[in-house]
Amino acid sequence: MSWTHSYHSSDPARQPLDSRLSEARSSFLAAKRALEKAHEELLRAHGQAVRRGAEEG
Repeated sequence: MSWTHSYHSSDPARQPLDSRLSEARSSFLAAKRALEKAHEELLRAHGQAVRRGAEEG
C-alpha cells in the first residue's frame, strides 16, 4: 500500500495539516478572484481610453 492510501483526514494528527491546506486554498481563491476583478477593471479602463482616443483623434 502506498503512502497516499494510508492518509486519512480523520486522523487527528493530520487535522492541523488539513486546516492549513484549507486556509491556503481559501486564500488562494480569494487572491485569484481579486486578480480577476482587477484584470476586468483594467480591460474596462483600457477600452474607455481607446474609445476616448478614437473620439479625440
